Amino acid sequence: MVNCSGITPAQMQVEAFVSTDEMGHIPGAVGGALDQFVGPQKATITGAVANGVKEAFVPVAQGAGVGTELAAGVAIKAPKTKVQRGESHRLGVRAVYTTRGPLALALRSSVSVSHGFSKYSLPNGIVIRNGRTKIPQAIQLQFEARNVELEQTLTGAFGGKGPVRAEIGAGGGVAFARTRTKINSPILKVEHVGSQKLPYAVVRIDVMGGTDVRLQGELRQYKTVGLSLTLGVASRF
Repeated sequence: MVNCSGITPAQMQVEAFVSTDEMGHIPGAVGGALDQFVGPQKATITGAVANGVKEAFVPVAQGAGVGTELAAGVAIKAPKTKVQRGESHRLGVRAVYTTRGPLALALRSSVSVSHGFSKYSLPNGIVIRNGRTKIPQAIQLQFEARNVELEQTLTGAFGGKGPVRAEIGAGGGVAFARTRTKINSPILKVEHVGSQKLPYAVVRIDVMGGTDVRLQGELRQYKTVGLSLTLGVASRF
């Protein structure tokens, strides 16, 4: 029956990967850290600074207005607030189950565990949303996350005349992230550990040559966060 339907038994492979850090957990991690420090409604100058930092990481899906900039998949509502991305990497292992069907299509299911690290700086401080309050001191943000992700995509294979092949897939998944967040400035020092569950839709492309090493690009759309793009390289064995 399996052979008659054109569907082959599932094949399992394991891949080790390195990529830029996944950004989906960043806005929630910032919000959780600052809410712990000042409380979500605390009306003090420290609270205003904290709310200003959160304004710098307002997600696209929550309605950023005209003139919004986009940096690493995170929208910036305050036009005068600059966010600079520093170090960013993620290391992980992924188990991939592939069931190949007709027309060069395959169902790809995966489970991955990874460790991500990234840094940001707000070198010019914060211009709070009303546009009149400015905190000029630079703010540094650091994120260290442990992630578990479950994902399923429908994938199509494309091959040219040469050795280069590509796989393009679309589907969805859910990420479980536990993030340690550090925020430092002359007037704001916060450290917080929090957990998040983040469903997402995904489009990915893998480009392979004559070896098991592949270049990977991935664009995710989170329901409450917005877009996140990562680029990396993986090796299967």
